[in-house]
Amino acid sequence: MQPLTAETFHARFEEEQAAYYVEEGGTLLLLVRAKEGADEAEVVGRLLVLLAAAYDFGCDPREMVLLVCYKGVIAEKRNVGILVKTADLALLQSGKMDIDGLTERALYRTGISLKSVEHLVGK
Repeated sequence: MQPLTAETFHARFEEEQAAYYVEEGGTLLLLVRAKEGADEAEVVGRLLVLLAAAYDFGCDPREMVLLVCYKGVIAEKRNVGILVKTADLALLQSGKMDIDGLTERALYRTGISLKSVEHLVGK
């Protein structure tokens, strides 16, 4: 597994896909835009599985990872998000926690205001 960086994250997506990596303080925001027919909760769940399988969180210095899937434009607040602790992702990867334990400890939100990062995100 490799560390999660902007480069390793963007390498997982096609060039024209809307996938954003925004690091602020101890939190990492990973934002992906879904097509109109897609289910946002399913997309964000798949993103969580991808993170746990592909990236090493054992020595990750960040405290939290916020995964958000949105449709349309950011201002519409048509999104679903999951906030997980990187320490919990590390426990999952080491086998000390199962996926059910991780999902119980995660925080889920819909309609998150992303106004603070709107300027970083294209259509």
